Amino acid sequence: MIRIIAVPVLLAWFSVQAMAQVDDDYIPEDTSAITVDTEDIEKALERFQEKYLENYSETEDASSLTDMVELLRQNPMDINIATQKDLEQIPGLSPLLARNIVEYRRKEKFQTVRDLLKVPSMSRETFVDIKDFVTVLERTAVKRYNGAFRQRTKRSIEESRNFINNKYEGDIYQVYNRLLVSYRPFWNNDPNQLIRAGVLIEKDPGERRWDDHRVGYVEFRNLPAIKKAIIGNYQLEFGQALNMWSGTGLSKSSETIESVKKRARGVNAYQYASENSAFLGGAVEWDFSKSNFLKNLDLSTFYSYAHYDASRNRNGTVNSILIDGYHRTPAEIAKKNFLLETLGGFHAAYRFGSSRIGATYYASQFNRLFVVNDTTRSLYNFSGHKNNIASMNYDFFYRNINFFGEIARDRDNAFAGNSGLQVQWTHVEMVWFYRNYAKNFNNLHGYAFGEQNGKTQNEEGIYTGLKLRPHKTALIQAYFDIFRYPWRSYDVPKPVQGNDFLIQWEQKWMRSAKTLFRFKQERKDVAYASKDELGREIRLVNSGQTRRLRYQVEQTVSAQIRLRTRFEHSWYKIDFKPGSAERGFLIYQDIRVKPYKPLTLYGRVSVFDTKSFNTAIYEYENDVEGVFTNTALYGKGVRWYVLANYRFYGRMGLAVKFWEMYKDGVTKLGSGGDAVKGNVLRKITLTLNAQF
Repeated sequence: MIRIIAVPVLLAWFSVQAMAQVDDDYIPEDTSAITVDTEDIEKALERFQEKYLENYSETEDASSLTDMVELLRQNPMDINIATQKDLEQIPGLSPLLARNIVEYRRKEKFQTVRDLLKVPSMSRETFVDIKDFVTVLERTAVKRYNGAFRQRTKRSIEESRNFINNKYEGDIYQVYNRLLVSYRPFWNNDPNQLIRAGVLIEKDPGERRWDDHRVGYVEFRNLPAIKKAIIGNYQLEFGQALNMWSGTGLSKSSETIESVKKRARGVNAYQYASENSAFLGGAVEWDFSKSNFLKNLDLSTFYSYAHYDASRNRNGTVNSILIDGYHRTPAEIAKKNFLLETLGGFHAAYRFGSSRIGATYYASQFNRLFVVNDTTRSLYNFSGHKNNIASMNYDFFYRNINFFGEIARDRDNAFAGNSGLQVQWTHVEMVWFYRNYAKNFNNLHGYAFGEQNGKTQNEEGIYTGLKLRPHKTALIQAYFDIFRYPWRSYDVPKPVQGNDFLIQWEQKWMRSAKTLFRFKQERKDVAYASKDELGREIRLVNSGQTRRLRYQVEQTVSAQIRLRTRFEHSWYKIDFKPGSAERGFLIYQDIRVKPYKPLTLYGRVSVFDTKSFNTAIYEYENDVEGVFTNTALYGKGVRWYVLANYRFYGRMGLAVKFWEMYKDGVTKLGSGGDAVKGNVLRKITLTLNAQF
């Protein structure tokens, strides 16, 4: 009761605070040498995760995406030498603007980061979003050696039944260790690091081995005839993700334009905690810049010999690759590395101006046979022990228009294709995207954009996105997506149809306050249990509708204090089903305080009340670096957390987060053996970062 009363009191106090005249988007006079400190990284990660990853749940591992942004912030790109493909990886920078930057520097080199404001179509607001990710290295000292170490420990205060009864073989701690090093030999004048290496070791709660998950790599750059070569664990991203992509990717979000087009990074080292997502072997990006005939050719070749966790049948066959990475019980340990995949292939692209056209091919063979056990729900799932995918992709630029897409074919001649058109004017951006992924198309390594994010199968749809800036203080974004599944989904025993709509308005007031208004509605066919006239159990299918309304106010009270208040309401119902209507709400108060430069404090109190998971409201939270938290709150209760980040000795950092969730009217939290007795759940995370 005290928790519930305290929140309205805090909100009332915050609402009457005077708004100081502080500009969050202040642009320093000279940003050529950017200092990478903890505060910069925290703000960059917060912006990225709130904009792009709000549709991810905690069961979906988005840590590799947040790690990618963090590493990019720690190693900003030199805008005088970065390729267009490199620049497209920067959050907030459109492919058209990346093209404009490359074309501008052909005429004039950048002297400072601030010179980006001279690039055609570069707005002040976009510059503020991207300035933390770029630099001009010629004006800064380049170190020969660099290194970074991270240690993270997390545990739940309450123990579940599986820990109490010793069902899990290991302790309750989650432990993570990562070391990254780089070296530029004295005989090389290229500002990019020539040699990089990394190793990551992690164990989940309940696992016995401290090194249950291990990945590592050595990477060489700018060798004769080689742009990049990686030995060890790596990932691949080409085209529009129909053929080859990493184990995660962006989906529909309030960032209605940039979430659509895939920004392929090519060959990249794997240094993330997500399990069963990495190749193991070698990959090379070749360099033909010294050949007049082949200088516009990009060629990558790769080979992998990697083991994965897999569902295991009694006869030694498998159903699917498992991605949770848990090895806590004898049954889970038996599935570890049960499947071996041998894979090889290439990607080739030819560049003409800013445009390019490419082809990708890979063939793979498994040591276990994939079988389909449930021929009703999973009739078109992958079966057999071999597969190969061939695809063609394109990325064309004409003035302020970008055409992009890909078409792919699998071993059984099933096809998947997508195609997009993005247009950018001074104050308006639009994107149209069509996708058609056949019900029998099978690719275990694709991750294309769609309603079923990452499941590149059994979907057709048309997406339209809009970004409008009517004034420098206002931003309106919207999208409308219509889709269908030609074959039944796992839960719905018939083809599914639906649509999804979002509109969001962000407004700045008096330089120190921001408001956000968002409305989202989704309709999709759902199945539910019912009874016929004779009282027999039947399943019916009707359209289900979910609506969400959000209002948020953010105030910069001073240079040290930022406040954020959010109200969110959700509604759910199934057409023609009496009593299906539900509603829920969430209200939270968030504060960020920086009492002095090395220390940043975050705190939040959330009150929620929803009838069931149907009206659950997702809440992104700040967390220690490398951890992504987007919690689904449902039922009735309170959740609060505090997070402290402290930087000392310039290159050392310590962060700790504690959170607690309390629910009314329940005797346990969670399900099965992982449920915690009682109505309170608490967790604590401690992270140490060191750079050298």
